[in-house]
Amino acid sequence: MKDYFSILELPDNASMDDIKTAYRKLAKRYHPDVNKSPDAHEKFCEITEAYEFLIHHWIKFSDKRSDKIKYEQYYQQQHQSADYERFRREAQEKARRQARMRYEKFKKQHEAFQESGLNDIALIFTMLMRFISAVLFFALFFTPIVFAVKAHWTWIFLILFMWPFAIGLAWNYYDHRTNYFYPWKLYYNFNRIKHLFTDKRVSSEQCYYCRRKTADSRSYVLDLFKIKDIKLRTGGFRQHNVNYVNDSVRVVIPRSSKAFIIHSLSIIVKSCCLL
Repeated sequence: MKDYFSILELPDNASMDDIKTAYRKLAKRYHPDVNKSPDAHEKFCEITEAYEFLIHHWIKFSDKRSDKIKYEQYYQQQHQSADYERFRREAQEKARRQARMRYEKFKKQHEAFQESGLNDIALIFTMLMRFISAVLFFALFFTPIVFAVKAHWTWIFLILFMWPFAIGLAWNYYDHRTNYFYPWKLYYNFNRIKHLFTDKRVSSEQCYYCRRKTADSRSYVLDLFKIKDIKLRTGGFRQHNVNYVNDSVRVVIPRSSKAFIIHSLSIIVKSCCLL
C-alpha cells in the first residue's frame, strides 16, 4: 500500500492547503525539465498521482484520520478497489501532460517577462544594489581603523558595531562570488534594441495614436484583470481554502513606429525620474 502522505513528505493530519503547498514544492523540484536525474520523470508522476488521490479523497477520509485504524482500512480499500488502477493510469497520463504544458507555459511567461524589459530592469537594480553593498562593506570595515589612527584610539571600539555587518556582507559576497556583480545576462543587447526600432511589419491597420500613420511597429498591449467572485471553503480548524473567479481581457492596440519611439522615450524619462 502506498502512503501518499509520505510521498508528499507530509504528516497524516495534513490539511488541503498543506497538500497543495507540498505538491507545488516537489513538482518544481522533480520536474523533468528542471531535474535531469534518470528517475525524475518517474518521481514527478508519483507525486502527481499522490496529489490527485489526496485532493479527490481528502474530504472523504479527512474525518477518518482521527481514528488511525479506520483511516488505514479506508486507505487499503481504495488501493484494492477495481477503479484504482484506472485512476493511477489517468493520474500518470495527466502528470505527463502537465509536465509538458507547465514547461511550455513557464517558457512563454519567461519569454514575455524578458521581452517586457522588467527582467533587465531587475538586473540593473540588482547590480546597482550589489555595487552599493560592496562600497558599504569597505566603509564598515575601514572606518573604525581610520578613525582610530586619525582621531583617537578609542574609536577602534566601533569594530564591535560595524564589523558584524561587514562580515555579513562579506559572507553574502562569498556565496555569490562567481557572478556577484553580473548575476545573469541582459536580454536586450544592442542588436535586439536596434531591431525594435528598425523592424517593420506589414499591416493595413491605422495607428491608434498617430491617425495618419500605418501600424507598422509592435502593438501596445494592455492586460485587464477583474475579480468576479471569491469562494471560501472551510473544513474545520486550520483547514481553509480560498479561491477566486476572475475574468481577464487582453487589449492589443495598433501602433506605428513613431508612436513606439515616443512611448520608449517616455519610459526612459519616467525611469530616470524614479531613479
